[in-house]
Amino acid sequence: MHPSHAGDQRENGRRQPDFAALTRRETQVLALLASGQPNRSLARQLGISERTVRAHITSLTRKLGIPTRIEAALLAFQYRDTLSAP
Repeated sequence: MHPSHAGDQRENGRRQPDFAALTRRETQVLALLASGQPNRSLARQLGISERTVRAHITSLTRKLGIPTRIEAALLAFQYRDTLSAP
């Protein structure tokens, strides 16, 4: 398997992100990334430090095989309904 496909599942021939690999907080950070707000705003909303937000972004991008924050935000927007589900 190609390293960029790590953390993905195939469904209907399309790669599906394995959101189950993320912690609850990483999922929250990922969902907020879809808003396009800077890390400082995300940190305020979550009541954590900006450094912690950056650490969560680094971790979730690694787990999902996504190289950049921008791509993570696009993925979060694409799957916003899935990420906001209980």
